[in-house]
Amino acid sequence: MAKRAQQEPKRLRVYEQWQGNERFFCWGCCVTGPSWKSGMGSLLLLIAPTVVFLVFVAPYMARALNPVVLVISCILPVFCVTMLLMTSCRDPGILPRQEPDEEWLQGRKARAKDVMVNGQRVTVRYNDTCHFYQPPRAHHCSVNDNCIERFDHHCPWVGTTIGKVW
Repeated sequence: MAKRAQQEPKRLRVYEQWQGNERFFCWGCCVTGPSWKSGMGSLLLLIAPTVVFLVFVAPYMARALNPVVLVISCILPVFCVTMLLMTSCRDPGILPRQEPDEEWLQGRKARAKDVMVNGQRVTVRYNDTCHFYQPPRAHHCSVNDNCIERFDHHCPWVGTTIGKVW
């Protein structure tokens, strides 16, 4: 029994064998784009003025106007930092890659095909990198090198792609 445990290779988690350009943190719980440092720069640009305001301006305003100013001055930046981190560290709707099939390897795969979605005819395109027909509104992000469901844009301020929320 002990020999069998030694012979079995360690199974890799999905994020350990990922083919795209995303970066994973916290054992795969947080996924960011390849430019994750720009997201941290945005975080710094949010925190630095907040600290300056809370140290130099907010105490005076709390004494002169109302202590509620100090409370709101703490709550709003915490909310903004939370939303920034949730946006930059969440899966944007990555569609997993597939292995190329025999048709694609022989060069016989159609570049586009028509499908019916809710009674409407929609043309879907074949993605050569991810090896599948992209669903409507899905696009290949050239920065992350993955297909994103409901692709909106790649945001340099957040450092990742903006796509499907849930």
